[in-house]
Amino acid sequence: MLDLPQGAHRAVFEAAEAARNSTAAAKDGLEGLSLQLANLRYQRRHHESDIAACLDARSAYSEADISLLPEAEFRATVSDRAT
Repeated sequence: MLDLPQGAHRAVFEAAEAARNSTAAAKDGLEGLSLQLANLRYQRRHHESDIAACLDARSAYSEADISLLPEAEFRATVSDRAT
């Protein structure tokens, strides 16, 4: 064994134990963040596939049948009905 002064072995052991505990705590934090990132990536892929499915969906109506009105025309129609 190393030729260390009296009590130095205990100090080295305690320093090593503290380093192990610190490393374990950092590793736990990193694992939690990695899991959170994996979950977010999964959700993103899921939402992207849902959006793609919606964009690819065929409708019984054409876009001309369900087109939007110009804003001014819409506001005029709404104000006529509100009174």
